[in-house]
Amino acid sequence: MQPENLTALNHYIATLRQTLELSANLNADTETLNAAAQQLQQLNQQLQPHTEQKPLPQFNINYGDRLSSILPYSPISGALNPIAPPLDVMRGEEDSTRLTATLTLGRIYEGPPELVHGSVVAAIYDQIMAFSAVDQKVAGFTANLSVDYLAGTPLFAPLTFTSWVDSVNGKKVIVKAECHSSGTLLTRCTGLFIAFQPES
Repeated sequence: MQPENLTALNHYIATLRQTLELSANLNADTETLNAAAQQLQQLNQQLQPHTEQKPLPQFNINYGDRLSSILPYSPISGALNPIAPPLDVMRGEEDSTRLTATLTLGRIYEGPPELVHGSVVAAIYDQIMAFSAVDQKVAGFTANLSVDYLAGTPLFAPLTFTSWVDSVNGKKVIVKAECHSSGTLLTRCTGLFIAFQPES
């Protein structure tokens, strides 16, 4: 895909995310809703001929410093998936073995009133912890996640997720992670991943 096409696609996805966020709190009259639905149907018809092949591979091995680009279509971190939250995963400045993602979640991810749904928190943990394993060359499948919910995770507030590989024993990889907001520890997670190949 040409760089200018990728820029345009990212702009389209970002705009669609805004549409989804607005739709999660939509309260309009029948005429407005029907007109919007008709516009969306027309847009879908316009887009349909262009959906036969993804422009990027599902798994990107040349991710460099932007670990969220490992899976560009992930429903949790994919820049090209409109339901994915804006999860930009980076290596820590002081400790490059730790990954950090700072994001703010809107109404579309709401569970209890004004709080992020717990399953969304768990899914973000699963993704960033998997990226930690990938970055430390012990990539594998998730076998178990254990999340401690210590406080509600607020909507519309900056959240910082941090993850790191805690130990490796053959094919068993233990990854740990935490989420803070305004200095408060909200949740923490321990995950067991089964590496594709044991550590050499």
